[in-house]
Amino acid sequence: FFLYFIQRMMLTDNAAETSRREIEQIMDNISVGVFLLNKDFSISLRYSSEIETMLGTTRIGGRYFPEL
Repeated sequence: FFLYFIQRMMLTDNAAETSRREIEQIMDNISVGVFLLNKDFSISLRYSSEIETMLGTTRIGGRYFPEL
């Protein structure tokens, strides 16, 4: 049972890592402004580089969206 649990955990970790890499590639190569807004209206740490161009500022992750 323990070995089965470890194997399942490793598969889940690998799938999560693969998804993270795919999302990172999309965000790095997409030519539109994409970001996620948290409940407190701060921008999530991962966003497309195009959004910086659209907003005219850099390092927007974690910043309060209405103030941009």
